[in-house]
Amino acid sequence: MKNFSKSIINAFKAYILRDQQILQARHWLKINGDHTLRLDYPLTENSVVFDLGGYRGDFAAAIIEKYNCHVYIFEPMPVFAEICAKRFANNSKVFVLPFGLSSSSGKFLLSTDADGSSLVRANVKDKLISVQVTAFTDYMKQTNLNSVDLMKINIEGGEYDLLPHIINEGWIGRVEHLQIQFHNFVEQYQEKRNTIRSQLTATHSETWCYPFVWESWSTSNQMDSPRFMDGS
Repeated sequence: MKNFSKSIINAFKAYILRDQQILQARHWLKINGDHTLRLDYPLTENSVVFDLGGYRGDFAAAIIEKYNCHVYIFEPMPVFAEICAKRFANNSKVFVLPFGLSSSSGKFLLSTDADGSSLVRANVKDKLISVQVTAFTDYMKQTNLNSVDLMKINIEGGEYDLLPHIINEGWIGRVEHLQIQFHNFVEQYQEKRNTIRSQLTATHSETWCYPFVWESWSTSNQMDSPRFMDGS
């Protein structure tokens, strides 16, 4: 009954209120975007992919199957980090990091809501746990990596903190491809997203965009011409 009611509400929002996020999500499902656009990058077996918000490792598994590249999975939720560690235990090209990336390092409270677990959204019904978060620049200083070929970001609102940090620290130009899911439950999310997108244009071009579903940015000229959805 709960799922049926949710379907009715979503249909009302999509076809009566013309809710753009729901319309974009429908377009995304129609083109099977998770298995097409999200995996369509000029990667090789030597490429480095950062998977921020690894969850159970599904995206990492798909990108590895297609390119056999090096993947760094960042997952602060212990139960999911453990699932990823077991899943890729026999793959020496996969590194599972049991912490998140942000603008600063330290311990933070994380809400426990499966793939919606968030550092910035804490529902009173959620159980909060303390997790480790590391500043992006601090982590990069600890590695011998000079660049990242693809960085997928799905960190439940944390993108509004992380991306300005990477941009302001001058690192953004060394991330060739960005795949971002912006979220709409953060205060002033529209303004924050617009600001980040404006800043990205200094180093990247948008290659495709389904607002608040997924969007992709690239420094490379190898990608196809921009593909946009107008919600119609």
